[in-house]
Amino acid sequence: MLRVELAVARTAIRHGTLRELAERRAVNDPWSTAVLRELDLRHYEFQELHFPVADGAVKAYSPLALTRPDVVRFQRFVSQAYRRPPSPRVLLLLPCSARKPYAESRTHRKFREAIDACGNPAAVHEVIVTSPLGLVPRELERSYPAAHYDVPVTGDWSRDEVEMLTGMLRSFVERNPYDAVIAHVTTEAPFVREAVAAAEFTATGRTGSEESLHGLTAALSRALGSTPIVSGNKRRDEDVASLARFQFRDAGDALLEGATTRGRWPFVRIFREGRQLGAVTDLGKISLALAGGEVLAKARVNCVEIEDFIPKGNIFAVGVTGATPDVRVGSEVAVVHGGSVRAVGVAKMQAREVVELRRGEAVHVRGLAG
Repeated sequence: MLRVELAVARTAIRHGTLRELAERRAVNDPWSTAVLRELDLRHYEFQELHFPVADGAVKAYSPLALTRPDVVRFQRFVSQAYRRPPSPRVLLLLPCSARKPYAESRTHRKFREAIDACGNPAAVHEVIVTSPLGLVPRELERSYPAAHYDVPVTGDWSRDEVEMLTGMLRSFVERNPYDAVIAHVTTEAPFVREAVAAAEFTATGRTGSEESLHGLTAALSRALGSTPIVSGNKRRDEDVASLARFQFRDAGDALLEGATTRGRWPFVRIFREGRQLGAVTDLGKISLALAGGEVLAKARVNCVEIEDFIPKGNIFAVGVTGATPDVRVGSEVAVVHGGSVRAVGVAKMQAREVVELRRGEAVHVRGLAG
């Protein structure tokens, strides 16, 4: 029996599903449930280090998913560090969809048509209400874990979910004031009303019904009546900046300072003085070019330090001498030596592993210095 369980655990580690295995086992054993809760509540920092920031998966099939470190990391960013794009004046709260990213679902395509019909769609900031993540700003919907979670949709909300969402909503609107808040939700309405008393509700029955969608367009038109038209290009720049802050925190502002963008969301390239800094992809993150890596190196964010050699391909742990503490599996990183950027790529190990391990791929390199 022990050998079987060890084999199952090894397979879960190999496929990145150890957390899901732990949750499945915990459901059937009170002691295991207590241990997992203790880990989540008391040892978040240790666990978070080992959770990826890209290309993972969140199977939120039990209440324990609410305290997963990657879920809590996202919740904390939205509640404590997120800054809304400057131009939108109206906050629009929308329900989630089973399909991810939400924008590709049939229901959210209907929402998009209703928003476009208001005449000033770029002045509307869409935020999706969901569990276990809480609130997902539209510009972050393709990022991890927003585009990578699966949750049973029943229309019923547990006490823990309601408490989490109510707290996040209050914090969000306090930190990010709007001229108006419109909630196009149904089952979420009771706790949205409790958290945002001034919200206007527009859904009658189903959110995707013709009557509800007409009501949404009318409410947006009224709320935006005297608001100057916001251009799509300006809003695209702001959404890219928001994504950069999510990915690189304060260094994201430095990355976008004085930059211009080209393309149509979600495929947007970022330039400064004729050099490409990076590109937004449909994976919900900015893939760095060498010029973008130089910005991170200057800010000492997402950096992997190597010995004095010129990389010819991927970087292995044996050649790594250090890393900034923010590096996680899936992080876009600058590979540096003595302040000189030698390459950019994606971290395959977290900050401690790249230093402590002597074997294995540390960075999958995308671009090499000439």
